[in-house]
Amino acid sequence: MQGTEGSPEVDSSPSLYTLRSFIKDYRWHIFICLLSSIINVGIDISLAVLVQQGINQAISGDHFDTWKIGFIALMIVVGFIVKYLVKAFTVSVSTRITRHIQTHIFDHLGNVKISFFAQHSTGDTVSRLTSNISSIQNFLQNDLYNLLYLPLLCVAATIYMLSINWLLFVSCIAIILVSVLLIGIISRPVSKYASELQAHIGRSNSISQDAYMGLHVIKAFGLKPVFSGKYRSAMEDALSSSIALEKRKTWMNPFIVLLKLGPFIVCILLGGYMVIHETIDLGRLTAFLQLLNYLVNPASVLPMVITNLRHVIGVSKHLFELLRQPTERADGNAFGKGSDHLIEFQQVSFTYDGSKQAVDNLSFKVRENTTTALVGASGSGKSTLFQLICGFYEPDQGCCKFYGRDIREWNLKALREQIAIVSQDIFLFPVTIAENLCYGRSSATSEEMIEAAKAANAHEFIMRLPEGYDTVVGERGASLSGGQRQRLAIARAILKDAPVLLLDEATAALDMESEALVQEALKELMKDKTVLIIAHRLSTVRDADQILVLDQGTLLESGTYEELLKREGPFTHLFHAQYSA
Repeated sequence: MQGTEGSPEVDSSPSLYTLRSFIKDYRWHIFICLLSSIINVGIDISLAVLVQQGINQAISGDHFDTWKIGFIALMIVVGFIVKYLVKAFTVSVSTRITRHIQTHIFDHLGNVKISFFAQHSTGDTVSRLTSNISSIQNFLQNDLYNLLYLPLLCVAATIYMLSINWLLFVSCIAIILVSVLLIGIISRPVSKYASELQAHIGRSNSISQDAYMGLHVIKAFGLKPVFSGKYRSAMEDALSSSIALEKRKTWMNPFIVLLKLGPFIVCILLGGYMVIHETIDLGRLTAFLQLLNYLVNPASVLPMVITNLRHVIGVSKHLFELLRQPTERADGNAFGKGSDHLIEFQQVSFTYDGSKQAVDNLSFKVRENTTTALVGASGSGKSTLFQLICGFYEPDQGCCKFYGRDIREWNLKALREQIAIVSQDIFLFPVTIAENLCYGRSSATSEEMIEAAKAANAHEFIMRLPEGYDTVVGERGASLSGGQRQRLAIARAILKDAPVLLLDEATAALDMESEALVQEALKELMKDKTVLIIAHRLSTVRDADQILVLDQGTLLESGTYEELLKREGPFTHLFHAQYSA
C-alpha cells in the first residue's frame, strides 16, 4: 500500500503485530503507565513490609512508631490516586489509539481497489469498523494496564515471599501454576470463536442493511420470509459461536475458584503449623498472606486478560484484513494533450472474475470535443468501458489511452479530475443539496452552483423546498424523486466542468418537459466537451458523432446514426425492436 509517514506497515504482519504497530506511536503514554505500575507495586510491597513489622512489634510489646501508621495511610491514599489517574489516562490513550486505527483504515479503504467493494458487503465492512474497534478499545481501556502492572506485582511478591519461606511459597505456587495451566488450555480456542463470531455478526449486519435499503422491493415482492430466514440463519450462527465462546469462559470458572481459594487454604494450614512450631513468626505469615493475595489476584485476573487478548487477536485479524486489501496505485503523472484522440482503446480485453469476458478485443477511438454513443443490450460491456476509462479497473490485455498516454501511466487522481460522470444509479450523500452539488467542485462559488443547477433544470424545484439549497436530502437522496436526484447529479457534473463527460442515460428518469430542458442544456455544455453516452433509447443519440454498437463485449459496428441505419445491421435491428415495441 501507499502508506503515509507514521503509518504502520501491515502487508504481511500478523494481526497482533499490526495492532502493536499502532500502539508503538504512543510509546511515551505506555511508559507513563509502566512507571505508574512500578510506583503502585512499590506501594503494595511496602505495605506488606510495614504490616509485618507492626504485627511483630505488637506481639513483642515493642512501641510501634505512630509515623508508620500515618505513612501507611498516606501510601494507601497515594495508591488510590495513582490508580485513578492511570485509569483515566488509559481511557484517553485507548481512545486515541482506536481513533488512529479507525481513521487509518478509513483512509486506506478510500484507496482500496473498487473490486474489493464489488466482492464484499457494506454491512460486513461497517461491522469491522464498529464492533471490532469497540472490542479493541475495551481491551486497551480495561486490560492494558493490567498487562503492565500485574506481572510486575507478581515478580515483586514472588521475590519477597521466597525470602520469607521458600517451602510455603512452593506449596502455594504449585496450586496456582496448575490452575493457570488448565485455564490457559481451556481458553486456547477463544480467538477462533471470537473471529467466527465477528464474521457472523458482519454477515447479519449486511443482511439487515440490504433489507432496510430494499424495503420497498421486499414488501412489493413478498420477500420478508426470505430475508427473515437469511437473517435468522446468520444470527443462529452468531449465537452458536457466542455460546461456544461463553462456554469456554464458563469452563474456566471452577479453576478460577481453585486458583483464588486453594493457595490461601494451603497457606493458612501449613503456615499455621509453622507458626505453632516457631519456624515462622505471625508477622511474616501475615505479610506472606498479603503477598499471596498480590500473587493470586494477578494469577486469577491474568487468564481473563489473556482470554481477552486472544479475543482481540481474533477480531483484529478480521479487522486488519481490510488493511491488507490491495490499493490503487498512487504513482503516475498528469499529462497534457498528446493526441487528437482523447480516448483510445487498442485490442482491450477485460474480465471481472477471470471467466466470462466483459470486454473482448475491443478497439475504437474518440476524438476530442466529439460525442460517442454506446448502444447494445444489457451485459454488452457499456458500463465496463466507463469503469476502464475512469481507471477503476485495468485491462487484462490491450491498452486504454487518454490523451495518447496509457491510462496506467496516468496518476489516477489527475486522470479522474478530467472526467465528470453521471450514472444511472444516482448516489447523493445525506447532507444538504448545496454540499452535494459542491462535491463536483469544492471551490465553486454560490453563483456558479446556482448556474449549474439552472442548466440542469434543478433550480426551480430546489427553491420550492423548505430550506432551498440548505435542504438535507436524506440517505441516498431518499426525500427526492428519481428525476430530482438525476438533475442534481447532472448539475454536479456540470459544476465540475471536466473536459470529458460520461453520461449513463442521464435523462432516463426525467419527465418529458424536464428532459427537453436538460437535453437543451446538455447540448450547449457538450459543445466544448468530449462526451460518451450510454444510450438505452436510440432517439437520444441521433446527433452523436459516432455510435458504437456492442454485444457481449465486442464491437459489432460503428458509425453515425444515418450510416448505421443504411447498413441494416445490428443497429437497425435494435432500432426496429425498440420502435416496434
